[in-house]
Amino acid sequence: MIQIGQNFLLKSVKKTLEFGFDGIHLDQYGYPKDYTSLFLKNGEYKPYLTSKGFKEFINLLKKETQSPPVFLIT
Repeated sequence: MIQIGQNFLLKSVKKTLEFGFDGIHLDQYGYPKDYTSLFLKNGEYKPYLTSKGFKEFINLLKKETQSPPVFLIT
């Protein structure tokens, strides 16, 4: 299931790639960490597992844009 924020980001990424950029940069470091952020579900705030959400979003981008990930470690 695509969440509202994910849908906005997905559309933005697609526009960026259609414009002609070779790719996009995703980065997660420092804050927020697992269970320190909250999301609203059925009127109740729940702890958010950031690492899981980040992985799911990367997989969604790979599927929807048909672009392979490139990892650079410096």
